[in-house]
Amino acid sequence: MKKFFTLLAAAAAMTLTAGAETVTFQMGANDGAVILQDGKFNPLGSFIGNTGTNTIIEVGEVDFATGDAYKAVSIRYANGWSNGGKAIISVGADADNRTEIARMDLINWNDSYTNFRSLGVNLGDVLPTGVQKVYLTFEDRAGNIQDVRFYSEAFTADQFENGSLLKEPCNQAGYDQMATVLDINNSKLVYSSSSDTRIDNGSWGWTGEGVVVKYGDLDFGSGDYKQVVLELASHWQGDQKDHSVDVYIDDYNNDANKIANVWTGIDVKAKLYLARNIEAISGTHTVYLKWHGGSANIANVHFVKDCLYSLGNIVDPVVLNPINETPSENASRYSFRDGMKNSEEAVYVGRDSGRTTILNQGQWEGNNVGYTGGHTVLKITDVDFEDGRFNEILVTHATGSSWLGYVNDANFKFYIDLNEEGVDWGNAQAAFADVEPIATVWMQATGGWGNEYTTKGDLSQVTGVHNLYIIYTASDGANVKDIYLDGPAPAVKSAINFNAEMENATVEVLVVGEAIESGAEVAEGTEVTVVVTPADGYKVAGVTVETAAPSTAAGAPRRAAVDVEEAGNNTYTFVMPAEAVTVNVEVEESVVTAVTDINVANSAAVKYVNAQGQVSDRPFQGINIVIEGNKAYKIVK
Repeated sequence: MKKFFTLLAAAAAMTLTAGAETVTFQMGANDGAVILQDGKFNPLGSFIGNTGTNTIIEVGEVDFATGDAYKAVSIRYANGWSNGGKAIISVGADADNRTEIARMDLINWNDSYTNFRSLGVNLGDVLPTGVQKVYLTFEDRAGNIQDVRFYSEAFTADQFENGSLLKEPCNQAGYDQMATVLDINNSKLVYSSSSDTRIDNGSWGWTGEGVVVKYGDLDFGSGDYKQVVLELASHWQGDQKDHSVDVYIDDYNNDANKIANVWTGIDVKAKLYLARNIEAISGTHTVYLKWHGGSANIANVHFVKDCLYSLGNIVDPVVLNPINETPSENASRYSFRDGMKNSEEAVYVGRDSGRTTILNQGQWEGNNVGYTGGHTVLKITDVDFEDGRFNEILVTHATGSSWLGYVNDANFKFYIDLNEEGVDWGNAQAAFADVEPIATVWMQATGGWGNEYTTKGDLSQVTGVHNLYIIYTASDGANVKDIYLDGPAPAVKSAINFNAEMENATVEVLVVGEAIESGAEVAEGTEVTVVVTPADGYKVAGVTVETAAPSTAAGAPRRAAVDVEEAGNNTYTFVMPAEAVTVNVEVEESVVTAVTDINVANSAAVKYVNAQGQVSDRPFQGINIVIEGNKAYKIVK
């Protein structure tokens, strides 16, 4: 589903275009935008990156009504390149049949790929009508995209700062009517574990975990404010997923009073305005900020009566809450850790095992193959997939990166028994592009080499012992610690005992169509077939299957019967229980009384007729007249 927001301001007299009706399309991985060509979703900021001049993004659908619904368009953009190039907005039924409706100059305002600003342009006089799909492409240059907006009112000249670069809302005329700014000069430090925390060059500096600052009282009216905006002046530690600032009212120790969480872990090159929408709040309250994870320099705090600011710089929860799967007790563990050399908990496949070969990009460390990269290939010999019970592969690993991509862009692919002849292992992804992997597992970024997490993927059914290959696909490497083959518990196997060569019959026992010998072990739940071939003049009197149940108090074993079904033609079946069983076969002489030399019409097949005149190709219980060829005789079954 495409996610978009329609916003309507109360102050129609404002010159801020955002005070008019606006449709906004966010570019996060879960917001509905579709990357048709060249680009990747980045959860640290919820934007589309890795774009280029071949990028095509399906933004969403817009209802242009009769052609006069929207007068302007903007993109939220960041670019570390020089100025130049264009962003092009097109519409159409699909990407192959789109028509350009706007293009805007790409402005590099601070040499950053993560510090976003809005670029805008007014639309022409001739616009499409009705519902249209909207597409974004680039020409000559490209950059990261955080949102796309359509406006019902055209931009005015004083809304632009430089070329297509729009002023931030706080720098546009009429802002003082739409927002209340809590000035840093009226704020007060409430708590810090450091004596260095202070206002430094117009923002709170030397902050860190647990710092609390009181920004003063604000009359929220009757739910008048829609957004809170923090001025992030600087953050000196690069992109950090767990650095944020909470906004509280009245009680900063009560989560029920938290009105917003703002991610501040951005590599800042110029002041950023970080906005969050807030629920309606009434009355007068005291506003506090509380820091988490690390230092970030915050200046003024804005409360805005309309959703004027973009909601970018949001961290995907999958990054803040990494997946950490737990293998089941049924898993078979293969470990690279030196501590597992002589352990019964795992099969050791580390550097001293002789079982793992680094085919490309990596070198041994104590507990893993290190110095890996996006083209690492490992080979592990003699991996036992048993009888095919495994249905998942789990990988415990660590990375130095905070983000490598979703599973399509960052993964471990598993293969078995690859043909190695003439392979360029540095290009293994291409070499085996037509080979279906038995499993693909997400290479989740863990944010540090000491942070180990376990992810999993579905495993195709594989039986027996094989050479296992792991091909990395990512922009960086990962230290793999353990690999688990996981699935249901191993089936219980017990013996089937029988007498294959009886005095007057032979007995054959089959499992999955294959004959077994007496004493062979068969898994619980397996269907077993018993075929009896009586000697001439004998017939099967009965087939029973018994298990030796726990002994009685006197020490004698108790026998439990297993259900046996007759399948015809001296064939019988039963389902193997969890205990050993004995197959008992009884035969007896066939009692035949016959009147011979009775001439009858020739019959092509043997027929049996009972006293009621019923005909069958099998004997009835009791007296039967047997018609065989041109003879008839009587038997008693």
